[in-house]
Amino acid sequence: MRFTVGPPPQSDDFDPESGGWRRLRELGPGALVLLGSLVGLPLCYLFIVAWTTLAPVSVSLRLDLGVQGALGPILAMGIAAVSLVLLVAGIVIVHEFIHAFTYPSFGMTASSVIGFWPSRVMPYAAYLDEMSCVRFVVVALAPLAVLSLAPLLICYATGSESTLLAAVSCLNALISGGDVLIVLTAAVQVPPFAKIRNKGWHTWWMTD
Repeated sequence: MRFTVGPPPQSDDFDPESGGWRRLRELGPGALVLLGSLVGLPLCYLFIVAWTTLAPVSVSLRLDLGVQGALGPILAMGIAAVSLVLLVAGIVIVHEFIHAFTYPSFGMTASSVIGFWPSRVMPYAAYLDEMSCVRFVVVALAPLAVLSLAPLLICYATGSESTLLAAVSCLNALISGGDVLIVLTAAVQVPPFAKIRNKGWHTWWMTD
């Protein structure tokens, strides 16, 4: 596994145009972020409803900072905002590592890349070698299953209550809209027995 800053790297040894590969018709990075956010909103709502129905939690927050007057609530709101930003950042990092760990060899090869694209404000995980279409779908949906669905099912099955797990579950669902779009894009264009490979941002597929 390696780390990079900038757009997803190119595979210099991969020449899809001359190898019989077909380019996937897919969204650009900006459109994926925008439409993924729109998909993430109802997905987040579904998980909120699921948590409320199956594993309800009581939410209470009290910050006693010993500050009196108007400064107290302002300081409390600032701490709450910073805590939320840190929580979301942590979820995003874990989300991308889960993508990487579901790559072949658990992501422990030079073909597995975790990066951050500053101009797009986009973290990502990329794999520069071939994988099956089924593996591609598993990789895309793994963070949603691990961070959103699994905590809900565990709390429901054990009857336990965790406000933190509920928050992680719902926030991760919010940022998983792009993953769902990627799966839907591949599902309508790529046969399930095909193989898939990326070159930079673009995705290519072919059948044997």
